[in-house]
Amino acid sequence: MKARHYILMALCAALAAISCQKHALITYIDNEGTEGKALFQIIDIIPVNANAAANAIDSVFVNGKIVSRPAGAGQLKPKGILPYGNTFYTVNAGNVQIQFYKADQVIYDQTVSLPAGMSEVYVYNLEQAPVILDHQGDFQVHSEKGSAATYQMDSVASFRLVHFLFQADGVTPYGKLQYQYSNNSGSSYTAGDWHNLGEPVSWGESTTRNLAVVHKTVNNSSGSQTLRFRCVDENGNYISGSGDYWTTYLGRANTHVANGRAGGSPGWNYAQFINNY
Repeated sequence: MKARHYILMALCAALAAISCQKHALITYIDNEGTEGKALFQIIDIIPVNANAAANAIDSVFVNGKIVSRPAGAGQLKPKGILPYGNTFYTVNAGNVQIQFYKADQVIYDQTVSLPAGMSEVYVYNLEQAPVILDHQGDFQVHSEKGSAATYQMDSVASFRLVHFLFQADGVTPYGKLQYQYSNNSGSSYTAGDWHNLGEPVSWGESTTRNLAVVHKTVNNSSGSQTLRFRCVDENGNYISGSGDYWTTYLGRANTHVANGRAGGSPGWNYAQFINNY
């Protein structure tokens, strides 16, 4: 697992919690009264250096109302998400204006049509309209309750891949990706047994949420295992550089976003977002 991902996600979570106290636009997904509303998260997936201060978005406005700023919910950085976790911006379904500011200058201004329900708004280019994807929040991960009969049995977590990987030029979309996982490959991305997580997806698309078997490795805990992930092409050949590994906890719903520039800079990477349903 790449530690910088978790550091970024943990920071977003902490800052989002602060924001929840200040902005009425934010709601938890289990709140009542959201029927017919558009609930959405904004993800910055622009293929630039996430650690460069110049690439951070200082402020985010939704329908003319500020929802993120350095002194509030924090800056939106590449591979970042607002709001984080099980919280969503909530507005009336229909046309929604999203603006990014750098200091006092508008650098992104798009109006999108959002349906009722949960959506994800992926911004991949400051000159282009975002891609809107279904959050698939109605997926449920079911695990057996603990008992003498189920002691040390396997359980599951769910995963989906969102494909926003570019070619080295940062403009040309990469071809189709088939996402796979292994729970017995050791440190290898070519040995062991590999299992498909959904069907191959094109750029700008998402797989459905798919179950992965997790072998609980620590007793008297919530249960976790380090799983390895990779992408293969449509012929089943491992794509060099696509491997990564994550500590996976039982019952959690994970979204992995393939991003960056294959063979370029920043290189192939994944952003991980976790929901607890």
